[in-house]
Amino acid sequence: MKVTTLQVLCSVSDAILPLFSTLALHSFLQENRYTAEQLSEEVGLSPSACLQRVKHLRKIGVIEREVVVVSPKAASRPFTIITTVTFHEESLIHHQRFEQEMRAHPLVSQCYYVTGASDFVMILSAENMDE
Repeated sequence: MKVTTLQVLCSVSDAILPLFSTLALHSFLQENRYTAEQLSEEVGLSPSACLQRVKHLRKIGVIEREVVVVSPKAASRPFTIITTVTFHEESLIHHQRFEQEMRAHPLVSQCYYVTGASDFVMILSAENMDE
């Protein structure tokens, strides 16, 4: 039996969110630019009811923000590099300084503190391999 994303969302959120919210979130995971009319077709409610519920989901923090995913090619950064960073000397000051520098670095798209053999996993976007 194949389990869909929607089934997983429904089973996880049954106790937390009403079915509309689950369906709306599933739709927003695929495309967050739906109009109220398009969303109403997806979930089976009127456009105004959909709009009210989406506003409520934003208000209570279920939908925290909506972001744009820019094509690396369009941003002249077609290379995506995933790398790990390991500190030889671990201290809170080293971690904080590193995080601060990575936030300001133009090549760093994402930077995650992790446990295990490495301290950070980073995703970089570069114009070429020499950069």
